[in-house]
Amino acid sequence: MIENKLRDNVLNYIRNNADEEFLNLVNDMVITYQSDSTEEKINLENYNNDLDVAISEITENKTYTHLEVGEHIKKWTKR
Repeated sequence: MIENKLRDNVLNYIRNNADEEFLNLVNDMVITYQSDSTEEKINLENYNNDLDVAISEITENKTYTHLEVGEHIKKWTKR
């Protein structure tokens, strides 16, 4: 019941009040939501493994400063 009311409220706003900026935002969310739902969802075991790897890298001082990350990004955008 709440889902139908929520859907009606959103659709009503779109029909009566939404400007182009709002519609673009909603469209982007739809595209993101659709692509997220088709990708493999991370499970708890993979998540915990990723955390363990990250903690190991931090412990071993395998980190980047904010400035170093900025330099990496500049290199990526030049490609």
